[in-house]
Amino acid sequence: MLTVVPDTSMAKVYGYSTLLGAGTGLVMNLGFTVSGVTIMSETGSDLDLQRVISMQNLSQLGFQTISLLIGGQIFQSLSMKYLAQVLHGLGLSQADIRSAMVGTRSALMNRLSPEVQRDVIAAITSAMSKVYILSVAAGAITTLCAVLMKKDKLFGASSEKLVVAGGA
Repeated sequence: MLTVVPDTSMAKVYGYSTLLGAGTGLVMNLGFTVSGVTIMSETGSDLDLQRVISMQNLSQLGFQTISLLIGGQIFQSLSMKYLAQVLHGLGLSQADIRSAMVGTRSALMNRLSPEVQRDVIAAITSAMSKVYILSVAAGAITTLCAVLMKKDKLFGASSEKLVVAGGA
């Protein structure tokens, strides 16, 4: 998604979104399995399992919230910067420029020439694509942490006694 431009085909956007979603989904859900199996093999306590899953939920929700806040701020800041450059000299207020962030449905877009409209769309698309730097950075940090992480067997010798998910 970092490479998307206004002329990028929908098939590529859907493909990028699928890859991003699948990778993120796998990484986000892996922690539940590893933490659940690990705590059950260490303590065997259902209460500890509930606690570790609750902590996992809270940390993921917090991370998602912070990521959305940072991503929104990146988009808004870069959109204003890029749109101010594109719309410079047209006598528009900050509020007018901010309204252009809506994109093609903006009332301002109808008043602009087709050339300036293309430039506005390119500016908004560029700002949107920069938000995905967060995904690239998170992926790099996750990979680095995985490489540096202590390696242990998930199912050791005591795994025969381990009951996970109610006996499943």
